[in-house]
Amino acid sequence: MNALLSKKLLERATKLVHDASKSASRDMKRIWQSALDRIERTQQQALTKQAAGARSHAYRNRYPAISHAALLYLLRPRKELQRQTNALIQQRILSSFPNYDPRFSIGLPIRGTDKCQAESGCLSMDTYMDLAQSTWTDRFASQAPPGTRGSLVLTTEDRGVVEYSRQRMVHNKSNSFPLDLVLNDQDVFQGTGRPNANNYKARAQEVMFSTLVAIQLQLLPVYSVGNCCSNFHALLFDLRQVCSHMEDSISECLQEHSNPKYHVCCGWTHSDECDGKNKKEQNTTTS
Repeated sequence: MNALLSKKLLERATKLVHDASKSASRDMKRIWQSALDRIERTQQQALTKQAAGARSHAYRNRYPAISHAALLYLLRPRKELQRQTNALIQQRILSSFPNYDPRFSIGLPIRGTDKCQAESGCLSMDTYMDLAQSTWTDRFASQAPPGTRGSLVLTTEDRGVVEYSRQRMVHNKSNSFPLDLVLNDQDVFQGTGRPNANNYKARAQEVMFSTLVAIQLQLLPVYSVGNCCSNFHALLFDLRQVCSHMEDSISECLQEHSNPKYHVCCGWTHSDECDGKNKKEQNTTTS
């Protein structure tokens, strides 16, 4: 997008957010301001990297900063919708886990389906489960009281992800997997991130409700890890900065994980690591 046009759109969206915040609650004002501050910092960091000729993961620079400012303005649920969202989470989801403790909880938002076709590489479900187990071992096991089972808060638009995860839990009769699966059974699992898709448009209100529930669920855990090739996950991490249920919450992009096994390359990323992965995949395909 033209830099001047992007700047003008960002200014317009920022004004809309500030105007709306005049009648918003104190918490909503804090959320919007924090996210706008991060947008400005991210944009400045992108310009600095560009000037230095840095070749790195560009997941937060793929879309102009306008996108998050606009989404923050648009994702303002009506009070009735807020009530329904809170009721579903408290009465139908968390009530099934009376011992749920956010201090020993891992958030795992997963974008699958069409995200994996061109925009992003995607981890296998076995790798995701390894990630969850290693996260528990590295971050929580030494702090949790003996016998504590943690929670894996899983949200996704991909029904196959949920079915696999459930099967993993059922077959894990030895309880060697240290986490209980927390998810929204009433999610519509629309199978796409594209609003113009037929199965999305036909159930737009249900999809939006499921999306808001997913956001609120991912605000619960103290730690969350996601694919920042997804603009939705990047937005989610913006929100976690200021309205997470835990003051010391951590949000980590797979692209920045300390173990390169879990790195995911965006379709537009040009780095030594991602260029090497793409070349390897091409060789595998043609051999």
